[in-house]
Amino acid sequence: MKMVLTWTNRASGDPAEVVGSMRSTLGLLADWQPNEAATIREWLVRADGTGGFCVLETEDLGALYRDLATWTPWLEFRAVPVLDIEEATPLLGEATAIAGSAA
Repeated sequence: MKMVLTWTNRASGDPAEVVGSMRSTLGLLADWQPNEAATIREWLVRADGTGGFCVLETEDLGALYRDLATWTPWLEFRAVPVLDIEEATPLLGEATAIAGSAA
């Protein structure tokens, strides 16, 4: 299953807390490896510094959950299943025909 993950940084308090959060995030990232059950296609960080995006494929939602749970002290996630446009277009055509028969 292909997914797009988005994340935003969790709100922190004063500047010292924000810097501490940044340091602990870098420390975890230095040693962390994505689960082997996922294939990361793109891993992007927003230029405004508020989060990022990841396009990945996995069939193991449990492994994905464990990876995301590791990061939840620092980040808030959304995981959205997606289809390639080439796959979605014929399905949209089928759905339109079904819906059109009821209209």
